[in-house]
Amino acid sequence: MTSLFKLIVHERDPKKLGSFLLKNGFSHQALIKARYHHGMILVNHKRRYLSFQLKAGDEVIFVTGEEKKNDFLKPSTNPIKIVLETKNYLIVNKTAGVLSIPSRYEDNDAVVNRVMGYFARKNVNLKPQCQFEATCYYAA
Repeated sequence: MTSLFKLIVHERDPKKLGSFLLKNGFSHQALIKARYHHGMILVNHKRRYLSFQLKAGDEVIFVTGEEKKNDFLKPSTNPIKIVLETKNYLIVNKTAGVLSIPSRYEDNDAVVNRVMGYFARKNVNLKPQCQFEATCYYAA
């Protein structure tokens, strides 16, 4: 799933498109994914390179690239400490010693595996969605 962000350039903002997006919280990885993984970066509804010179009043539209599904991630049945759950967010308290994402040495009991297991027990189908380089999922 892709996400769309719309920004307006102000007089005090950086004048190069790449610098402007970085200043507004987009990571280098997000810019790369938008460029090479079916995303788009538009200025006034025209596709532009990161070196494009902006001016005040320009409208920048950032469309994230597609996140590839990771078939190697498996749900874990180990417990997860939930701090807050809303329609849009699940905030967890990461247990010390548990990895956030799997590694080649510990590939089946990271926080992301536990979150997947939590939603599987609730019969919620997860689809990948990331705006940046983090591992993110949303309920379908």
